[in-house]
Amino acid sequence: CTEFRHPLGVLTTRTLETHLALHKLLLEPTLLVNTVMGFLSHSAGLVLRVLYIAWVVVILMWFSYEGLNWFDTEKKKDGGGGVVSFNFHPLFMSFAVVVLMTEAMVSYRLYEGTYGFTHSSSKRIHGGLQMVVLSFMAIGLYLVFKNHREKGIPHLYSAHSWLGIGVTILMALQLLGGILVFFVNSSSFFRQLLSFVPRVHRHVGMATYLLAMGVVLMGLQEKTTFLKGSPPCAANAFCSQIVAANILSVLAVVIATLAIALLVSEEGRPGMDPQEVPLLDAEARGRSTTI
Repeated sequence: CTEFRHPLGVLTTRTLETHLALHKLLLEPTLLVNTVMGFLSHSAGLVLRVLYIAWVVVILMWFSYEGLNWFDTEKKKDGGGGVVSFNFHPLFMSFAVVVLMTEAMVSYRLYEGTYGFTHSSSKRIHGGLQMVVLSFMAIGLYLVFKNHREKGIPHLYSAHSWLGIGVTILMALQLLGGILVFFVNSSSFFRQLLSFVPRVHRHVGMATYLLAMGVVLMGLQEKTTFLKGSPPCAANAFCSQIVAANILSVLAVVIATLAIALLVSEEGRPGMDPQEVPLLDAEARGRSTTI
């Protein structure tokens, strides 16, 4: 290597190139951000899955602290048994949002942009996961309504429940729009919609995801409030049930932050083809689609 004299010592060409690259990164914030996001997009899949596992482990621990078996029934208002456990509601709803919905949101970026899946395969993964998300939400809502009805508890008495219903409706509308526009052979009317529907679908989807995460956090806070009013947490602000709920809240925020960072970063974003056509319509003509 060629050597250069420097006030701090002798620099080889390789060392000089390294210094210049670091200097360029520091002087160009956009380049630095894109470099960091590029590394993030390649490691985010592993990080997200570790966080998913951590979420599942903590929520299982949380339910064990409650002293209830997964399939134990609760007592009715009149003292009788046979009421489905309330714990199934946070189980289905939180798993749907924190794990499955997050995976669906980043499916294009990770599966296509990082793992090399085709766009059609990534689209099927995205759509399939969102269908499971909506199914889990419907099950979670049915179970909490059933639990409240049989225990004599009023329905929809909190902002958490109101927003939860709103998120479920938005999810259903998003899924319906995605199926009609992206997966079904289009009529001339739907072809005209394709010029702006994908962008609306993406933006509304991101807003729905953030709202869903907020509803999960509200539910955890509501549960924590109930725990503080009953033993053993009434006399101990750091009881295991409250600590577990706080950890779940932090994990949800970290997962959502990582997912949004992936979605808004430019590095690793799959390319978009201006000739956007529905999936089945494109496949019928032997073409690939890039919606």
